Amino acid sequence: MIQKTITDRLGEETKEYHARLEVLPYFGALIDHQLPLECYVSQIRALAVVHGVMETTIAASTDERAAGREKIIPESVAMKLAV
Repeated sequence: MIQKTITDRLGEETKEYHARLEVLPYFGALIDHQLPLECYVSQIRALAVVHGVMETTIAASTDERAAGREKIIPESVAMKLAV
């Protein structure tokens, strides 16, 4: 069984939240390119802060799954393949 990457898991676990946001007027206008440039700039700045915190936290993590060093296949399968 192939393990999910942190990116796959994050996408799956936030899918419902994204769907909820996309129906809000602000995000609908954002998606439809109807906002003034200043709004796009502010949104990108806000997301940069969020992503920066996430990246710093993930980089400092000792958990291989969070740090992006996860194995593609479970260790039990890898051991069988090595024999």
